[in-house]
Amino acid sequence: MMSLLSCGVLEDLDLTGILMSYADDCSLVYEINDSNRASTIGSVNQDLEKLESWGITWHVSFEPTKTHSIVLSRKAATGRFNPAGIRFMGEPVEAVEEMKLVGFIFDPGMTLKPMIDHVARKARVKLGAIRRLQHHLDSHNLEAMYKAFVRSAIEYGNLEYMSAGDTHTGRLDKIQSAAERMGGFKVESLRSRREASLIGFVFKLLDGDGRGLLNEFIPTVQEHPHRSSKIPIGTLLIKERIKFEDTSKQYDRSIEGQVQSIWNKLPQELLKVGKSDGWQTVTKQCQRFLTGKKVDSAKKS
Repeated sequence: MMSLLSCGVLEDLDLTGILMSYADDCSLVYEINDSNRASTIGSVNQDLEKLESWGITWHVSFEPTKTHSIVLSRKAATGRFNPAGIRFMGEPVEAVEEMKLVGFIFDPGMTLKPMIDHVARKARVKLGAIRRLQHHLDSHNLEAMYKAFVRSAIEYGNLEYMSAGDTHTGRLDKIQSAAERMGGFKVESLRSRREASLIGFVFKLLDGDGRGLLNEFIPTVQEHPHRSSKIPIGTLLIKERIKFEDTSKQYDRSIEGQVQSIWNKLPQELLKVGKSDGWQTVTKQCQRFLTGKKVDSAKKS
């Protein structure tokens, strides 16, 4: 994964890697397997040469020392792909153990530990500032400040945290628990809010509002065709896209691995309204349901 300057016409280059860009951040992503393992370094260097030539043509300056690579793999460090040999503008590209892109910190095993550690530190500092003011504020104001300044930091890109282990997400839960004790209030769990965010994202995909590669993950909604003692006929279900056997349960913790279980929590009457009127028409109601809030029955039809 390379961090490079982005410009609109970069998308017109014939690159081997998948180009992903946002504002002035850009990444080249390569899937490495046994068939292309030996040729990957050459492919990456060819892509970087094309970028260098593009920069010369359009008078754009690159800073090769700010270009890095990272290998994302569940394998132990000794078994991972070795990115040595990648060069950009005559300089070797440094391989790093952590890479920050558009506010997210990626680590080789995608545990999200560095990202959550970073977010937790920021949240604790903000909570400490509120604690110094607690004697001047009532519970309602303390709750409002927690939601505005602390929880907003905790929930930056919160869908990414769904695949993290309980040990890591538990650090964020402890910060919220400390805030609740300090302020004498109770708010919905961070887990339920992540589930609510995910269902809102799924509804956008189902309504065709996904972009680029996201469209490859649009779920298939189908009616249960058979009578069953557990599932009534006509129940709206999400079809399992792939079967993935993983003893580490890593897939089960992924976003795609959790969609079905979250979907199955939702009231069928809301889902049927979504199917007929557009999925995003019931987003707020479904999110309220998942976070334990009252659902207005008048809005179900």
